[in-house]
Amino acid sequence: MKKAARANWTPNFSMERGQFRELRLEEASSISSATETRGSIALPASMKITRILGFRVLVPLKGTYPSYTMSGGRTADEFDSTIVCVQTNSGIEGWGEVIPLGASYLPAYPEGARAGIREIAPALIGADPTQLGKINYKMDAALCGHPYTKSALDIACWDILGKHTGLPVSTLLGGQFGNRIRLYRAIPIAPPEDMAGWVRDLKSQGFVDFQAKVGSDPVGDIERIKAVIDAMGPGGSVYADANGGWTMSQAAQVVRAVRDLDLFIEQPCQSYEACLSVRRRFDNPFLLDESVDSLAVLQRAIGDRAMDAISLKVSRLGGLTNSRLLRDVCAQNGIMMRIEDTACTDIGAAAVCHLAHSTPEHMRLAASLANSRLSFHTATGAPEVSDGCAWPSDKPGLGIEPIRSALGEPIFSCE
Repeated sequence: MKKAARANWTPNFSMERGQFRELRLEEASSISSATETRGSIALPASMKITRILGFRVLVPLKGTYPSYTMSGGRTADEFDSTIVCVQTNSGIEGWGEVIPLGASYLPAYPEGARAGIREIAPALIGADPTQLGKINYKMDAALCGHPYTKSALDIACWDILGKHTGLPVSTLLGGQFGNRIRLYRAIPIAPPEDMAGWVRDLKSQGFVDFQAKVGSDPVGDIERIKAVIDAMGPGGSVYADANGGWTMSQAAQVVRAVRDLDLFIEQPCQSYEACLSVRRRFDNPFLLDESVDSLAVLQRAIGDRAMDAISLKVSRLGGLTNSRLLRDVCAQNGIMMRIEDTACTDIGAAAVCHLAHSTPEHMRLAASLANSRLSFHTATGAPEVSDGCAWPSDKPGLGIEPIRSALGEPIFSCE
């Protein structure tokens, strides 16, 4: 018997996510020019970056205490934010943000962020923003080092990918763990009684985790730590954060005096080697921050057993792509993580919250969001903060919508 002729079919994914249908081969030639054909499968044409806009926004602080003060007299009373908008030929826009804390906290400063973005932006025009690995390769090729200058652009591309797929960034970063993010509050360095008063005030708002800024004179720092712990009461965590302000002998003096208290010692000295030296002399839990700024240093620190926990700051690592990599390495090696950034308004806070939300709950310490302490908002849809916790968005991308009137006019454009 003669076999029946086999229908001439070729598979094709439709443009709507999650659907599948088949087309006759003779229909394939009529597929819209919005797709490209690879073999016998029709795929959407590549999305391309068409323009990058940059904004500068100065946002004063408000709230329990008027300024943010750390060791060495470093003080901030406003955030100098650089916000970027990455536009595409599909009409989708992505938003990102970077805020260095002045010029003396890390090897980063606000005008440097803007200069770096201007240098990198031309290399991204025409690139597909959904190909995050390739985007980061292009940025590294355009500007060697200076990861903080790449952070806002990387975040904006994740925002685009989320909007393009209809998924929140937290899902794309690995999935959502829990339904809220516990937060801590930093207590600026001040007289012990003032710091204790701020802790009591913040406790009434639902916060139970606190970072006590220290790194001044050792005797005063010992009193500051004890005052904060007494005011906090049972439960929660305290981080005694010197921001690298102690010498090794000063750090040893303080850690010896508080070794029986329940707290983390955070970044006691400026260099990694000095922190490691102090760590090896005491058994208090150690958290490293500024001195771990790359995968290579993290791998060394894990091998040296230099810390029990780490602060992952998104902009210091160059954005969400690199932060996710270090996050996963920490999780595999049992290193607890505090997810945060150097500073943020609503846009940066959304990025931090998505990274924290996609981190297993048993591996994350309290996170930090500064947007609730600012005098005005830069976007709607940012994580809501109540009772000492943040409630992540489940909308596509970062889930935020910038308030254009708050951003003002762009200070640069590349297309």
